[in-house]
Amino acid sequence: MVKFIAIVLCSLALSYYIFSASLDARWYIIDDHEIMNFLGPEKHISLLDTPSLIEKTEIVNLNIHPRYRPAHWLIVILQSWLWGDNPFGWYLFKMMTFALFVSVFWWISQHYTGIVYGGVFTFYVLSQAFWVDIWTKLGAPEVNAALGLALYAAGFFAVLKNGSDNANDVKPPNVLYWLIMAVGALIAIGSKENFLIILLPQTCLLGYLLIRGRLDSNARFFCSLIIVFGALMAAVIAYLIKIHGGSDFYSKSAGIHYRIGTFLAYMDSLLARLHLWGFNNTFLIITVSVIVGIIFIAGAFIFKQKGTAAAGGYFSAISKTSALLIVLAIIVASQIIFYNGYWPVNNRFDFPGKLAFPVAGLSIILAMIKILATLDVKPKTINTIKFILAAILLVIVINRGFVPLREATEKHATITRDFTDKITNLSAELNKHPQTPLVFEAHNVWDYEPIFSVERFLSVNNVKNPLYLRIHDLSGASKTNALLPEFEVKLARQLHDISVKGSLPMREAGQFTRFIRNQFLPIGVLNDTQPCFSIGFSGDSDSNCKYLMRIF
Repeated sequence: MVKFIAIVLCSLALSYYIFSASLDARWYIIDDHEIMNFLGPEKHISLLDTPSLIEKTEIVNLNIHPRYRPAHWLIVILQSWLWGDNPFGWYLFKMMTFALFVSVFWWISQHYTGIVYGGVFTFYVLSQAFWVDIWTKLGAPEVNAALGLALYAAGFFAVLKNGSDNANDVKPPNVLYWLIMAVGALIAIGSKENFLIILLPQTCLLGYLLIRGRLDSNARFFCSLIIVFGALMAAVIAYLIKIHGGSDFYSKSAGIHYRIGTFLAYMDSLLARLHLWGFNNTFLIITVSVIVGIIFIAGAFIFKQKGTAAAGGYFSAISKTSALLIVLAIIVASQIIFYNGYWPVNNRFDFPGKLAFPVAGLSIILAMIKILATLDVKPKTINTIKFILAAILLVIVINRGFVPLREATEKHATITRDFTDKITNLSAELNKHPQTPLVFEAHNVWDYEPIFSVERFLSVNNVKNPLYLRIHDLSGASKTNALLPEFEVKLARQLHDISVKGSLPMREAGQFTRFIRNQFLPIGVLNDTQPCFSIGFSGDSDSNCKYLMRIF
């Protein structure tokens, strides 16, 4: 209990150190506008609003896009009721989620390495670059997925630990552990589609408990619940992809043959890179053969010197580590396939796949240490090896540290305050002249989300001005992101249509929102001689309208 309390307190302190600046943050132009969908001009909701809000999301309205994240939107609606228009509550929830994730990861690590080494390993994992893109923002579904993964891992570890106990009188794990694991799985899978890979370790756990004779009624029920829920999620997503033309959200083909082909092409490019570094196929085959040979020779040596029991322990460690590495490799492969070969990318899309690499490294080190102990290597020598490895990780942590994450948090808080001030000032100016048209001047295809974000924030602030969208050299023609050319073309086409034809209020267009927002009118009906305002996106305006500000 003392260890547990120490880990929780350290995790809370770390979370506060990194994210305390975010408690002064405000709303941001990216993702946070989705929250405004639920708050509306009243800037709060009641529990009575919940059913109608759910109906407007992809939970019920399957025509929005080929995505399905029911848990994410339920959590957003719940937080909208709890925190309303107060960003403090939203960021506090995110801080507590981070502390929970750190606590669980550290607690599991310390079981195998001790509390100090487990802490060093946890800090090393958390110092990786992709966390910045997750924990500095409110709207990212990865935050809710991290909450789910933490709960799932806590329950999974407790059940696995109980199942591996060799005592004859061991009691089945408490139903609370199963409940925590199930809730975590439902939140993670229901927050981000790539977390469907949880079904792999869940199936492995089911098989392990069956082999161990520990498959009680709780195990059967909760394992079935998680697997059935995951299967239903997969079926719904497959259906959504089908009705949206067979492409995913980013306009990439979601066909199995296409994705497998992409994965094979990815592996070919990886091998080509190794060849450039001097590691040809012959070298790789010889290396793998030598490693396998050493493993069996070492096993034979241990059998000869130590007997059957020691050799059994040796091969048990090898087989368990190999099984874990295979599972981790499949998890990594699933992320490459899910992101169509554009992975890793050092942002939030690397989660959870990139966790596999440090976990794999730790499992190999632990297996080697266990083998050294089997060979009667002195404990002092083993402890020295542990210390050296921990020192190396600590140097990496100190070098990378949490400064980038803390600095990113501080920078994000400043940017949110600046954006919120812009929206407040812009809304005040527009409300003074509600009949004067406002022209959104777009210079980049990736202005798509910021444009609708600003429109949404203005609607929440009761701005009623006629809105127009003018496109300047729209960058759909000159790609700004070579990884998503089809998606850029789609965005460019939609922006062009809105500019030329105008748009319906989002409720009529089938998008989820609890209030009817402003619509964009066709730019062609704007009279060049009438007074108008303009705001810039990815550039300034040179039109005849009174230029108010560049907002993004």
